[in-house]
This record gives sequence, structure tokens and C-alpha cells, in this order.
Amino acid sequence: MVSITLLNLPVEIICFVLEYLRVREILCCTVVNKRLNEIILQSSSLQFSIELAKFRMRPPKASMGLPYADLLLLLRERERAWRAFIPTTHHRLQLPHSPGAVYDFAGGVYSNGKEVDRRTISVTLYDLPILESGQQRTWTHSLEGLDKVVDFTMDPSQDLLILVALAPRSSDYIYNLHVRSMQTNKSHTLAAAPIFCCMRRSDHLTYIDGAMRIQISGSLVGFLIKEAINSVGGHFEVYNWKTGGPPNGCVVRHSSRIDDFVFLSQDCFLLAMPSGMFEVYSFSDPGLGPSPQIPILNASYAFPALSDDCRYWYICLSSNPSPGYDPGLGEAEHGHNKIYHPCPDERLHACCIYVYRPALATINTVRVFAFVFFFRTATFLHPSDEWTQNGNVRPTSVHNSSPSTSAMASPSSVSSTEEGMSLPDVLAPPLSASLTPPPSAKSEACDIPNLPSPPGAQTAPEDPEDAGRSTLFRSPAPPIVPPVSPLQNPDIRDPVCHVPWEIWGPRNTRWFRECLSKDWQHSIHGLRTVECITDPNADDGSHNGPDGGISGDVDDSDSDDTDEDSMDLDTSQSRQTVLKYLRMRDFNPYNISLAIKDAANPSAWHDYSESFEPQGLASGKNPKPYDGYASKRQRRIITEETTIDVQGVFRDPITSRLPYVEVVTERKYDTTEVMMDDRMVLLLKTCQGGRLRSMDVFSVYYGI
Repeated sequence: MVSITLLNLPVEIICFVLEYLRVREILCCTVVNKRLNEIILQSSSLQFSIELAKFRMRPPKASMGLPYADLLLLLRERERAWRAFIPTTHHRLQLPHSPGAVYDFAGGVYSNGKEVDRRTISVTLYDLPILESGQQRTWTHSLEGLDKVVDFTMDPSQDLLILVALAPRSSDYIYNLHVRSMQTNKSHTLAAAPIFCCMRRSDHLTYIDGAMRIQISGSLVGFLIKEAINSVGGHFEVYNWKTGGPPNGCVVRHSSRIDDFVFLSQDCFLLAMPSGMFEVYSFSDPGLGPSPQIPILNASYAFPALSDDCRYWYICLSSNPSPGYDPGLGEAEHGHNKIYHPCPDERLHACCIYVYRPALATINTVRVFAFVFFFRTATFLHPSDEWTQNGNVRPTSVHNSSPSTSAMASPSSVSSTEEGMSLPDVLAPPLSASLTPPPSAKSEACDIPNLPSPPGAQTAPEDPEDAGRSTLFRSPAPPIVPPVSPLQNPDIRDPVCHVPWEIWGPRNTRWFRECLSKDWQHSIHGLRTVECITDPNADDGSHNGPDGGISGDVDDSDSDDTDEDSMDLDTSQSRQTVLKYLRMRDFNPYNISLAIKDAANPSAWHDYSESFEPQGLASGKNPKPYDGYASKRQRRIITEETTIDVQGVFRDPITSRLPYVEVVTERKYDTTEVMMDDRMVLLLKTCQGGRLRSMDVFSVYYGI
């Protein structure tokens, strides 16, 4: 009897079998023999899987409905278009009303809240990819009937809109999360309940005067109250909006502030603590168990040590998209047909750190030093065994914040010399609440009455009657509370591993100085970042120039209110327009290796161009680079270790060596801020109050 081997089977069956292997195993098969290597090279489906892995992408769960040959061509052309950074189309978004300061951008949809009398009364959504057809699709949802909406977020792939509102005074909870459809503004048909209640009200806590943040990750919703006056401090909850689960099924409470959070995966999240460290937790889906799911603190990771006279003012995290994001068929209805999306384990995160010196503060000013560092998700999802061996195993209780780090004093504006950043030079966001702490608050750091609001945070108002004014550009000062024992979850008592910065940090991060007004939340997608800069040759964060990231003539005529908390700003004269370059950084190891092969002197700036072939086969269109967008680029590849100027706020110089390649446009643009997703770059122009004046949409490639 003749034995049948794999290679005796028809090619179609061989490919079908190989599709069950992981990409690494498929690559191993290419070296088995020439026949198998030839089959893999000629298989569009296997090559598509290999290319997805190279670019750190994965396909959606739903069927894509295109031949693999077309999918492979689209993938290669789109990644080539991003490397060249040459958009094919340009459109100006028409804004039907004066935009508010609360906004979101996800899945090709931009949303903005309209404010009247300091209240968000409606949300308008803009379908951006449809602009390529020469049309503009917008729809508006009234928020009438909701008590004081303070924030919202959305996920177009799930037709999901979540509104954060203050609960009625008769409620036992502080906040209500309204789970709605983006299309109809009605309760979402897949939601376990139309409203989720957050943070139980107590006798001494009738409202919240603190910043908050909400994030959707698939079926999960994370909701953070960064600090609650006269309560337990930071409060973080995870909900499953589809299945519900027991009340308070997944909660972390800290006596100190919790500055920010980010989902690392669907069963792991990271908290940024004001003492200067990350805490990584694992948890079970709160909707899958009958009993409360208590998160487990796996490890803590220290930041570089501050100088003795410095304190952390604020720490924030950014990442996009969330690990639970899966475009599937949900976005195809709007023409957002995605053939791939970033792999959840292969995403980039930005951590912005703001440091100040209490001793140098005056009655009105404090000097703030801003830094940003980037790290990849896998750093904490798959930590090295050496970190556990070399780290210190400590009880959870050692994560106490000292009085000087958790109780923060607060001047009312920011100023500096060359060491830091000044408020006239770095436009601090206007505030949405009073900066004066309540009488019950105590300060143990210093006797300065007011601290400027951290950038990029969101807040509920000081008084429930004045609710509804929340913004990505605005936030209150961190409330001042005396520190007590840190972790309030009694079931988290096991010793955890504390990993020093020197062990985990330098090789897994890349640091830069930063401008105070930069918000990275929508300037990251997958492993790429985009920003506007005034000088590509400037060191670190000085690239944003004298306007601190605010360019163009100041015009607050569309604003219903004035910025009373930025009294030292000179508003008598309009700022001169500051044109900026666009810079894209790519931290994908495969794209870095491609760039190194093409460049004679990779680490130096060099002219860069890449052939751009129209997507005629797959899309049926023959786009050309946008005429007003110069095609010449400057590129350099950074793989060596760099050291930033820490301005004396850290004890030792900070070195980092996470590799990246960056491309800078030849042309300059009149823009304030830049956003991106998987296919487009948004250039936003804002007025001095932080409100949107105009938006230009550049598509890097056509849709299908």
C-alpha cells in the first residue's frame, strides 16, 4: 500500500491544512523543502496571513468578502501608502454649528457635543470616509431628558454610544452610564440594561468634583473617577455592557488618586498611579460570574526616580484602538469596510508625565515640566522572567503615596523660563470647574492655593446644578485629600513584584520632552503616532515652538464663555499663524527593518520617496496623491540609545532605546492638533479657548 504524504495531496488541500498553523509555524514550513516553500509563496491566503503578522495586524472576525489576492494587494498598498505618508484626498469638514469642547473620534466617525449655557444638549456625529464621495453625512442626537451629561464615548463597530450623566439626586449612585445606539439614540438592543449605575452615593459624598475617564473595549467598559473628595480616592470599575453581571463586580479603589487607566487586553488593565508607577491587574469578565470578580494586582513598575524637590503633578495614558476593538461588519454599513486592524498585543501606548517643583512655586504660578514616553502593550502582557527574578517582592501596602506626592498643592497658572514651559508659551486648557479646593480639603505639600488643571482630563462640574461641561481640553485641579492606606479592596493582599525602572524601562521605552498642551489620545493608532511640529531638528519637546501647539489667529467669537482661569494670557493681540510640519513615527519592527535596508545612512535625515501604485485592482479607482500635499519627505531611523535633558527634575539622566522610524513632510500646515486612525489624518484648528474652528480630512488611501 502506497503511503500518502502531505505533499502528495492537491495544493488546495495543502493550503487548507497550513491555514490552521500559526504564522511562525508556516514560516518554519518554508525551510522544510522547496516544494512546500513554493506552495506557500504562491498561496494568496497564506501570504496574507504572513503579511498581516509582519505589519502586526489581524483580520476581523467577520468574513471580508474579497478574494485573498485582492486583500493581499490592498494590505501591501495601504502599508506602502502609510510609509510614504502621502494622502490621496483632502476634504474640509463643514461644521453645522459652533462645536463644543467635548468630542470623540473612533472608527472613522467624529462626534462633538453642542453646549448651551454650559450644558451639553446634543451630540453631532460626522461620517468622515463618506467625504471621499463628495458628500457629507451628519446626524444629531438630542440629549433632552438626561440629567447633566458630562462626557460620552463611542464605538462605531458596535453601533455603541455611551453617555455619562450625573444621576438624579434621589438616586443611590453618583453617575449613570446610558448605553445607546449611535444611529437611533435609543437604548442599544444588545445592552444588558439601558443604564448602568456607577459609584454608590454615601452620606458624606453627594457629588463628585474630580476628573473622570471612560473607555470601551469590546463588550467591556472601563470607568475611572480619578479622585473623589471625602471618599476613598480613586475609583475604577469595569462593566460588561452586554451581559451585565453583579453590581460592583470588578472594582479597584485607591486611597490616593488614580491618574489614568488603559486596557492591555480583555482580561488585563494598567493603572497609572500618582506616586510614579504602573500597576498591572488581571481580572475576569464581570459579566461571566455570579460573584464579584476581584481584580488581582500582578506587578508594579516604577518610573525613574524624581529629584528630592520635585513632585508628580499629573500622569495620563493614551492608546488606540482598544484591545477589544473588532471592526467586523458593524462599520461596513457606513462604508468603513476594514480588512484588518491592529493586533491587540501589538499596540503602542503614550504616557505623559507632568512634574513640578513646589519650592519654586509662587502664589500664582508653578513651573511644570512635561515628558512623554512610548511603550508597547506586550511589555506588560508578556513580561520577562528576569523582571520577576530581579524585582522586589513586596506586600501591596508598600504602594503608599507619600503626603508630598498624593496631596498636591495648586497654583492657578503655569509659567517658566528655559527650564520649563510658561502658560503664555504653552496654552493651558481652560477649566470647567473652580480650581479652589473645598474647605474640607487639606494640603500637605505646600501652601499654594491653586494648581493649574492637568491637560487632557475630563471632569464633572463643581456643583451638580452646573453640570454638563466636560472636555478633552479641560479639567479641574486634582482635589486634595490626606493619604491613607492605599488599596481599599480587602481581597488583594498577596505580595506583588515591584520592578524597578532600571530593569524594565530603558530597553522598552522611548522618551521625549513634551509640550504641555499635547493630547495623544487620538494621535496614536496601532504602532504609529502623528503630530504637528515647528522644527523637525529640535531636541525633544521644543518642537512645538513658541505657541505651545496652538497656531493661527485667536478668535473666541464662537465661544459662549470666557476663560477666567487663564488671567495671565495676553488676549489683547491675536497670535501670529505658526505653520507646522507633520511628523509620523512608526514603531513597527518590520517597517523599521525595511527602512534600514533602503537607507545608506539610516540615523541621519535623508530624502525619502516610495512608489505609490493606485489600487486599481481592488478598489476600481485610480487615485493620485493630493495635489496640495507635497510628496517629498525627510526620513530617519532611530535605533540607538538616546538620552533626554531631564531639566534636573529626575535624579539621573533618562536613557531609552525603543526603535522607531520617523517621516516628516516637506510642506507646513496651519493646524493646531493632528488626529489619525487606520486610514486618515485629521488636521484640527482650534481657537484659544480650545474649541474647534475647522477640520481638514486627509485620506491616506481610498476605501473599498
